[in-house]
Amino acid sequence: MTPPRSPLRAAALLVLGVAAAGCTAKLNDINSGLTIHVPGTIPATAQVPRPPAPPSGPPPSGAFSGTATLASSAGSGCRRQLPIAGMTVTGDRVRYQGFRGTIQPDGFVRMQAGSRFLYGFFDSTTFTGHLWQPHPECTYDLSLTHTG
Repeated sequence: MTPPRSPLRAAALLVLGVAAAGCTAKLNDINSGLTIHVPGTIPATAQVPRPPAPPSGPPPSGAFSGTATLASSAGSGCRRQLPIAGMTVTGDRVRYQGFRGTIQPDGFVRMQAGSRFLYGFFDSTTFTGHLWQPHPECTYDLSLTHTG
């Protein structure tokens, strides 16, 4: 007759098998169970970055201007800085050159003009975002403020 297995012995055998497979395991406690982490996956308890806090209100209507600074380039032909002037906000709508978009309740806007993309967040009187263009391939970080 085979002796009955205890829950603790069964858990120990499971942990040993998981470890042999290259995984990590943590016995939370005898009543709450076992946490297993398979290599190449994110643990369920990992901290996920939180989205930015909701803005204190919609951005004010008017013009935003500032600078676009080169963040990455696949080759030559990208200027280190670009002046940005004339981004205009009216209510929840925004436009800049050929870009047009709607500002979401969380302050996010994503716009496309041809093959270029402009996206980012409005937070009261500032806009922080990115501009990407394919030819020449350049990515810029934008930092704009409300100018009137």
